[in-house]
Amino acid sequence: MIILSALLLFGTIVGAHANNLKRASAQVLILMQQAVQNRKAADDKLYLQMQHVAQRLEHFHRLNHHFPEAGPECDRFLAGLDGERANNPYFQDPLLKSAIADCPATTKYELRSDLGLTEFTVATRLNLILNDCHSQCGTIGILHNTENSFLVWAAGCDGRPIQDSTTGSARVIFKSF
Repeated sequence: MIILSALLLFGTIVGAHANNLKRASAQVLILMQQAVQNRKAADDKLYLQMQHVAQRLEHFHRLNHHFPEAGPECDRFLAGLDGERANNPYFQDPLLKSAIADCPATTKYELRSDLGLTEFTVATRLNLILNDCHSQCGTIGILHNTENSFLVWAAGCDGRPIQDSTTGSARVIFKSF
């Protein structure tokens, strides 16, 4: 009788522990799903910022017939973007912020030239171009060929270009004049 009571008590304890594990697993799953949804929302917000940067770059090109060149011209262009600097959408989300080491509070901008950037190279070698694109989360990168083409990309949670959640391809804005 004592052995049967001990087995029943042990079974009750194990059953309670299993229920606690199931609840904890369900909570972890919910947090993971929430993090994925929050990342997608942050990616979308960053893409809107990318569109704004692309518009500013187009406007600069329309006025100057070239893209910002290294030195004072580039500094002024980036200062203009910094002046209206947006909040880093990954930093704004507590769940994402806690999971990302070294996540800046505001969006950063990086501008560099790539003389080989053309419609053809983007169409045929976009993945190769983006292999060199790695930065802090929330950074917007601008590549241009100094004359007539530019590509805007943004670093997601992992520092790599954000991706379209449907196609899995990088979300970039490319424009050629």
